[in-house]
Order: sequence, then structure tokens, then C-alpha cells
Amino acid sequence: MSHVGGSADLVNVDLVLDDAAAGPLPDATQIVSGSYRATHVGSGDTLTRWWKNSRARARGSKTPAPAGARGVGVGAFGKGAYILTGYFNLPKVLELALGDGVDPRTGVRLGPATGEASSLASFEALSPLRAPARPSGGGKDPRQQPHWSALRRRHAGTVPVGAHRRLHRPPMRLQRRGARHNDTIIQAVGIGTITDSPATIRRHVFEDQCLSPSEVSEVLAGDFVGEEGLARLAALVRTYSRQGGHHVQFNVVNAETLRAAQANPNAYRSLIVRVAGYSDYFCDLPPALQEEIIARTEHQLE
Repeated sequence: MSHVGGSADLVNVDLVLDDAAAGPLPDATQIVSGSYRATHVGSGDTLTRWWKNSRARARGSKTPAPAGARGVGVGAFGKGAYILTGYFNLPKVLELALGDGVDPRTGVRLGPATGEASSLASFEALSPLRAPARPSGGGKDPRQQPHWSALRRRHAGTVPVGAHRRLHRPPMRLQRRGARHNDTIIQAVGIGTITDSPATIRRHVFEDQCLSPSEVSEVLAGDFVGEEGLARLAALVRTYSRQGGHHVQFNVVNAETLRAAQANPNAYRSLIVRVAGYSDYFCDLPPALQEEIIARTEHQLE
């Protein structure tokens, strides 16, 4: 829903979005509890084009979508297939940019020639990290389509969704239009790393000058050999995984800092910690959860 309900606040209102509801949400009046059709009020903006395109597709329209239009729909269990077919390793982009576009593991060129890390004259020289312009027609780059199709076929054959398949007559794979709405997703991973790593380079190489560009290049080429603390941490994680561990998270902060944040929260409003599958501002957490995080936080590798 968008641009509905006027300027009134929603307080203790229970809403059900249902295509079979009697009517849409009100435009400018107070929204009250009840069932409504998903509603967008307004025209001329991007969301309107997306919404109209999605509704036309749901009705089976063969009319080509307008340039730049994308589908917008309400997810519903049993009617939609949300298939994660792969991952895009964002930190790999930085690794390639710092290694002249060559994958250090295989020696294969995967990106444009960007120069070695040792040749960096300024932080702005990391310009290959900036996103290229999107195709002028909007939407997905057509060069991606063969890769999406190949991933979808591989996923359908190796990771079938048996329960959904048997509910259709005749049986139909979820990835082969067995659901009303099919979304194929490639998930970008390492967003924190691709954000923190360039910031670290800017701080330590170009602002504080703790490291030279040549030293950065040597550390990357040697895969951090000689960094005993990192080696011990890596060994700990690998051992944990070999013993059947499934999930591990790290808070790079000591208990002393967390106690100080409890005593003076206004001075630590930006302190973020890992909770359990998500991150949150430490000072916004309830006291009991703060204590749990402090109790499990501080460990040391000798």
C-alpha cells in the first residue's frame, strides 16, 4: 500500500490485504481495522508504473511492459515461489579491483585491468568499485538473462520443492511456472565487508598512513601470512565448523566498552553489536539482552 490514509497515524489497527476484499484502502481518511485490497493512490510516479505492470501480468496480459517498469506484488505462501538460485560475492569485486582484475586464487582475469594495489595514488583510484551505469532501457541487463536461465534450470533439477510439485495437477516444478508468481533471486553477500574494507583502506593507507599501498599489496599477495592473530582466529572457525558448528558471529568490541555504553548510552548511540542473526544498536537493546551479549562477548586467543 502507498499514499493512502491521508496524514492520520495508524495506532492499534489490524489490516488484512486480500485480493478478494470488498474495497481498497481509503485515500485521505482514517484507516480502520479490516480487510482491504492492496492499494496505491497516485499517478505518474515509478511505483504506479510498477503496480500497473504487476496487475497486468497477474491477469495474463501480453502487452509489453513500459520502459523501466518492474513488477510489484504481495507475497503469499502457497501462491509464490521465491527461489534463491545463487550468491554474488561483493568483496570479490574489491579483491579484483586491488589485483588488476585477476583472481588471486586461479590467476584468471575476471575484471578490467585496474592496476595493482601498490600503484594506488589516492583513495579515489578505487573507482572500479563504483557501479556502472544501468542499461538505458531500465530493468535487468539483457546480458544477465542466460545466466539467470541457467541458474533456474540447475536449481529446478538439483533442489526440487517436492511438496509444492505434488500439489499441482499435473505435477509441476515450482521453478517451471508451478506457482502464480515466480521470483528468481541472486542474493548479494558481504555488504558489510565491501563497505568496511574500502573505509579501512582510506583510513589506514591515505589518512593515517599506517600502511603504504605496497604493503597492502604484499599482505594481500601473502594472504595475511605472519598475522598470527588472524591465523588463530581462522583455525578456531575451521575447527568449529569441522565439529558440526553451523552458525558463528563476532562482535569486535570488548566488555569494557559495552559496560561504558550501559553507563553513558548517549555517548555510544552509534555502537552496533551482533545479536543473533541480526545487528542492532546496543543502547536500544533491553538490559537483559545487553547482559547476555556482554557475558558471551569477550574471549581471547593466546
